[in-house]
Amino acid sequence: MFNFLKLLSCEHSLRLISVVDSQPPAEHQEALRPYLQAAHSLYHPNSTLHTSGRILRSLITGRPYILDRYCPPSLGPLINQLASQAPCDAIFLAAHYLTNAAVQQINVPLVVDFHDITHVLYERFAQTPGSNLKKWHGRIQSRRMRKFEAGIPRRATTCITTSPEDAATLERISGETNICVVPNGVDTQFNRTESVTKDAPYFDILFVGSFDYAPNI
Repeated sequence: MFNFLKLLSCEHSLRLISVVDSQPPAEHQEALRPYLQAAHSLYHPNSTLHTSGRILRSLITGRPYILDRYCPPSLGPLINQLASQAPCDAIFLAAHYLTNAAVQQINVPLVVDFHDITHVLYERFAQTPGSNLKKWHGRIQSRRMRKFEAGIPRRATTCITTSPEDAATLERISGETNICVVPNGVDTQFNRTESVTKDAPYFDILFVGSFDYAPNI
């Protein structure tokens, strides 16, 4: 995301909104500052108590749990405020479950990034061995997220997926075709190995990832 913002800043003025559950380190904010016109952080706590409350709210209202997990109520008004203060070329949502925060009366192109198709992950979650309670949660949330995800392409100008399989799934459930594929990967032209000599020192690589997120396993 950092390199993506750097690239966009070459031709656009960027206003970044981040949803955080803790105060980001000052050095991270300073690293971004040269590329942003403005940066806003919205605090959205995530504790066991908050999680329990959001799951209960989902069961009562039928609203997908993940929307309350990642999208604070203050996000929509802030997007509306920033878009009304100064003209903007587009609103880019880096996660599709933030779509409800995009205020519809703003006549600005809306680009939505699907880093995964969440209802499919919930379906897999419901089928894995383990707690029956978790399987029940997966089945319920899968149905709710499928309905939510099906409606996003009808609201967005463009939807971005990371694989042809995800694009086909989204097109099938939504009936829309405003979906493109931008695969994850490495810039092999920039990250070349020709300059690395045989006598250069070797370094171990430590990968730090979240293994409670199914695609990482």
